[in-house]
Amino acid sequence: GTCSPAMIHLSRNETVEITLAGEGAMFMLSAPDLGLDLMSMPSRPSKRVITPTRTGTFPFTCGVHGSTQQTRGSFMVM
Repeated sequence: GTCSPAMIHLSRNETVEITLAGEGAMFMLSAPDLGLDLMSMPSRPSKRVITPTRTGTFPFTCGVHGSTQQTRGSFMVM
């Protein structure tokens, strides 16, 4: 029920596709400072294209939906 990697490096003004794929459970990923909120169903990935426009470290939480144990990580935009 964890997500990896816990540190994701991105480049400012570079468009990337973020994919969340849960294995056997519904997963969620939330990075409010980047406007990112994804939820995937078992065996059905969820995708979102983003283009970060500012640099910094943006925290996220990710894990099985409804679980109290969530991976805490960061998007680092350079």
